[in-house]
Amino acid sequence: MGTLVLALLLTLLTIDRAPAARAAETADVVSIAGWELGNFRSSNGEIVYCLEPGGRMPAGAQREPAIVTELPGFWTTSFDPTGWSGAVSSAAAGGEVIRRMNYLLSVHGGTREPRAAAAVQLAVWLVRPDPGTDAWMQHHISWAEAHGAADIVQRARALASEAVANAVPVRVEAPGALTLRADDGFRSGELAYPSGTTSVTIAGARFGDGSTTKAIAGGAAGTVAWRVDLHAEEWERKRVVTAEGTWTRSSRQWPDSLRLHPPTVDAQQRLGAGIGPGEARTDGRFEPASLEHDERFEPVLTTRVQQIDLTRDRDRFADTVTLGVAEGSNPWPWRMRKGEIEHAPIRAEGTVYGPFAQAPAETERVPDGAPVAARAELLASRGPGEYEASADSAPDESGYYVWVWRIRGERQPENVRAVGLIDPDYRFQDRFGMPEEQHRVATALRWGTRISADGLSWDRRTFSDRVTVELQHGVWLRDDAGQRIPARIRLTAYGSEQRPERRAEPPTAAPELATALVEVGGPGTVESGPMELPHGTRGWVTVQACLRQEDQDPRAVGAFEDWCDDYGVPDETAEIALPSIRTEAQARALVGDGIRDRAIVEGTVPAGTEIDFTFYLEPKAGEPKFDESWRPKRDANGTLLRWTASELETLSAEARCLAQPVGRTAAISISEAGRFDSPELSARSAGTGYWVETATAPGDEPGAPRVELHRGECGLEAERTIIGTEAEEPPAVVQPDALPRTGAAPSWTAAGAGSALILGAATLILRSVRRRGGVRRRSDARPTAP
Repeated sequence: MGTLVLALLLTLLTIDRAPAARAAETADVVSIAGWELGNFRSSNGEIVYCLEPGGRMPAGAQREPAIVTELPGFWTTSFDPTGWSGAVSSAAAGGEVIRRMNYLLSVHGGTREPRAAAAVQLAVWLVRPDPGTDAWMQHHISWAEAHGAADIVQRARALASEAVANAVPVRVEAPGALTLRADDGFRSGELAYPSGTTSVTIAGARFGDGSTTKAIAGGAAGTVAWRVDLHAEEWERKRVVTAEGTWTRSSRQWPDSLRLHPPTVDAQQRLGAGIGPGEARTDGRFEPASLEHDERFEPVLTTRVQQIDLTRDRDRFADTVTLGVAEGSNPWPWRMRKGEIEHAPIRAEGTVYGPFAQAPAETERVPDGAPVAARAELLASRGPGEYEASADSAPDESGYYVWVWRIRGERQPENVRAVGLIDPDYRFQDRFGMPEEQHRVATALRWGTRISADGLSWDRRTFSDRVTVELQHGVWLRDDAGQRIPARIRLTAYGSEQRPERRAEPPTAAPELATALVEVGGPGTVESGPMELPHGTRGWVTVQACLRQEDQDPRAVGAFEDWCDDYGVPDETAEIALPSIRTEAQARALVGDGIRDRAIVEGTVPAGTEIDFTFYLEPKAGEPKFDESWRPKRDANGTLLRWTASELETLSAEARCLAQPVGRTAAISISEAGRFDSPELSARSAGTGYWVETATAPGDEPGAPRVELHRGECGLEAERTIIGTEAEEPPAVVQPDALPRTGAAPSWTAAGAGSALILGAATLILRSVRRRGGVRRRSDARPTAP
């Protein structure tokens, strides 16, 4: 029976967080035959101690201190004047270890007496027991005891025991019986005792220091570690451990935290200081306890695929297998070999079943006749934990695949099976069809396409596409209801000025003109919905069809391989028809005559097309400059402006041709192919000029600016009109409405002198009439004002 009185006071400390500027310095140390042991003064003045038994000396600077609840594991090799040379390692430390260190560093760490400081340092290491530091600790304790420091060792053990006894959690209920707990497959464990324990005795095992009886100084509640040298030679079974003891004292509560001064050099020793206690007090007594353990255990596993979606013919079947022990089973047996933990090896066997068109339902057993796609075997030699397993092959067909894993007693390694660590009749198998055990290999679709357009033009911009889908390399995946999962194929129309060349990817600069999605639920041919090109599209259009994950229904993502057909496929390419326009200008005229151009239009003509004609008078050095109404230009003083050779020399041939527009006709409407004469312009000066025709179509909305379909080139011979002041020779007799083509006037044939005189007179009369009466016009369209 016992009585519990509890009073807890925790003191929070404010930490100087100024960053360290230099390395820690040795403070209060003793030299034990050359081996120095004691404390350090950190760069911020705090007394600190080494936290890693066997770690390298902290020769470098320390980083800013911080409160921690866990120390990381470490591994290093070290040598020192004691003759030690070898590897030292420890797992991560937290909880009770940190609590005890905090106790030691807070209660005893402030001493300035070197031998006391050396005992504190050794005690800090004693409360961090680990198989990887045992040899180092035993060596240095023996060295100290043999070289005049047995008092330090004795005091350190007392301090460690004191920390174990006092640095314990507050217990809110009366203590019960002694409790034995096994860890790591009964290889080691802890004897837990209530506060006030004065001594404990153990049979069938030894405490961490090798003894079977231990005095608990200070009476603090806590635990004491014990060890069993299981499997020293071969794997074995069964162990009984019995513990007895008494307790009768108060204890103190310590938080499992300390202030860490981490090194700037990773391989060097970590330093620490305590942060302070709380207090608790209990009274009571407990009964002896015993623990019997059978080493036979029952391994089990859980699994999940490393990657749900696999790429056909590339990704191997791969599984993550997490091994452990069944509920109520003994721990996984392990032992120490050459300073490292060695676990009893266990063999697990995996089978991949498939492919299935539909995700298989979860069942207890594998269905009869389920196809086997691959196999894998795993030898778990690291004990419980995760293992990566890969099958002996990759999938070559689309479909669903599922893993099933087994552990069989008769299939275990000989050294495990022979001693009975696993029952030879033991069987474990996970369920078939578990969702986390399933792979999916996407359906592979390929297709051919053909654009469905009965001629594209400026006015006819709508078309569709016909897609013929084929299934390759396996099955078409189905949903939970057994229906084929539909796929979406995106059709993208790209524009091009020239006929596009076939290639895998569209050019970076190719504009996207229109898109459509086609949904397919099986092999066959489907027609897309209408696709409309933007107003003003010209040149060529080609369609590329792609299946991409971002276009799929969320339930279909990953169910199909990404794939695109080529850009520029001939069956997917069409030209947008525009009218072809060429012109033939009136070849010659005289000043005052009417001049005109003629457009010859071929091909499809968009509705509302209009053509206007602009006449450009070729500038020459020394000649007057004319405005767009064919009037001479003058400066502010009224002086006639003339072209200079220097300004003409700076112009390119094209710029020179376009430098002097002198007249523009009204637009004429055309609705079909044919020949169309421009309205006339009145020639106001002599010289050589060139016509440029411009064809436009209405904008995409009412009131929108008209869109240019075609513009002629300036300087073409067929577009040249020569304007003279006098006839160089009598012209041929022509019909009044005839329009001459580009070229010189016809030459005269030999004739008699009388005929020449008659024709010359006629020419003079005709010229006089034209100047008096104007020019006859064939078009009702009016020219722009001169």
